Amino acid sequence: VLMDRALQRHTSLDVLQRVHRRNSGRHGARAASRLLCSAGDGGHSEAERILHRLLRDAGLTGWRAHAWSCGFEIDVVFEAGRVAVEVDGWAWHRDAHRQRRDAERQNVLVNAGWHVLRFTWHTLVEDPDGVIRQIQAALDRRR
Repeated sequence: VLMDRALQRHTSLDVLQRVHRRNSGRHGARAASRLLCSAGDGGHSEAERILHRLLRDAGLTGWRAHAWSCGFEIDVVFEAGRVAVEVDGWAWHRDAHRQRRDAERQNVLVNAGWHVLRFTWHTLVEDPDGVIRQIQAALDRRR
């Protein structure tokens, strides 16, 4: 959670890796190394990293993480089909302000022609096949 929050608040993975190397002999360095390797898979949170693994394992291509549109950063986009995928991880999406901001972002994106899908951490973990089916269905409709 600590690393996810650091990445979500505009600290880069590169900075975290440099700090880790500088403190490599300290208590907890081995566990930190595993977390940094996991973060290297591309997401700002564990939920995003799970989504990225699901997309790769399903062989879905044409997606990009952390793309910008309409002044908002989108977790994953399939630009050719204008499909945006947002991940609601438990650590980030737990207060009313963030939920209001996400609703605003979704409305702006939909009005700009994006098909927006939202998945919770729970859905990514408990129904990964359903997540992929929904993404594939959205992509098929947009072709």
